[in-house]
Amino acid sequence: MKIIFLSLILASSAMAEDCATCHPEFLPDTSTSNLEEFSSRLEHWSANNDQVMNAPCKHKTLDLAQLNQSLETMTGNKSKKIQGVKFDHENPELLRVFKNLTSKISDWKWWEKIVYKHEGEIDLQANYQVNPECNKVLCAVDKIWGQYVGRKLLFMNLKYGYNGSELIHANAAKYTDAEMDDLLLAMSDLPQAIMPLGRNHEITKYAATESHPDKGPTVWADSLVRLYAPWFRGPQGLRFQTLIHEIGHNMNSAIAPEINQRWLSMSSWVKTGDKWEFDSVGACMPSRYAMTSPLEDYAETSSAYRYNGRALLAQCPDKYNFMKDNVFRGVEYREESQCSGK
Repeated sequence: MKIIFLSLILASSAMAEDCATCHPEFLPDTSTSNLEEFSSRLEHWSANNDQVMNAPCKHKTLDLAQLNQSLETMTGNKSKKIQGVKFDHENPELLRVFKNLTSKISDWKWWEKIVYKHEGEIDLQANYQVNPECNKVLCAVDKIWGQYVGRKLLFMNLKYGYNGSELIHANAAKYTDAEMDDLLLAMSDLPQAIMPLGRNHEITKYAATESHPDKGPTVWADSLVRLYAPWFRGPQGLRFQTLIHEIGHNMNSAIAPEINQRWLSMSSWVKTGDKWEFDSVGACMPSRYAMTSPLEDYAETSSAYRYNGRALLAQCPDKYNFMKDNVFRGVEYREESQCSGK
């Protein structure tokens, strides 16, 4: 089974600095006083910067030595040529991940290839002269990206299933070492038992001059996990919250179709035409942004569960328990005493 949302997953989300001004079409209908009162009791996001940074079980630093050790112990006996680079006696999983990091995304639709300037593959040997100095994947990524960024890209794709390589399409930019730390720290905040979340899901850094192609320069990220310029200027806690929100859109969980209907029924979500509406009398929402659609409700609830769990349990116990049972596999983050083994 894949993600909870079946038809909903086709929609895309945008996390913006102020959706009241940049995306008014995403706001719920507040024509009734009851809904206005309902909205006034909520924060815009389900967790603020301080709540994220002070959340229980929050990893503060990346263990680079452990990361390197996990990669360096991967041995094998497979030889292969990838993007012009020859590898000898290498681990098959490292070869697979190296190919992910150096191959253009191939499953785009025709319009995506036009919008995002899909181009042909890169001859890495011609561009970086990897051979003959390197015939192992770790050496190759060190040569292409530098030791720290290259190995973190490799580890992120291998462990979490996300691809941060700028080589995957033309609009992407290279992450800095510190930015890679943020990505890995945010992903380490999720239960490790649910990893990897995919086999090769992009987590793209757009060039500094690039904004969202449809929604403009105030968008932080979207549900394809593409990060735009405002994300890199924001405080660290909100960057983490954004990532967990967007990753929440594409978490792969073993959720049956009847559970999908249960999620919709929690807030009496009903779609009329292209518009989603909910029952403000019986609903419980973790944030104002969650009020825009059941997809955003789900993503905001997942970030609330991780970074503001005590408030979510107190205010929306049904949604808290839904996340606990169906998404986070029983792992909780309300107290530091719950952190062992996470």
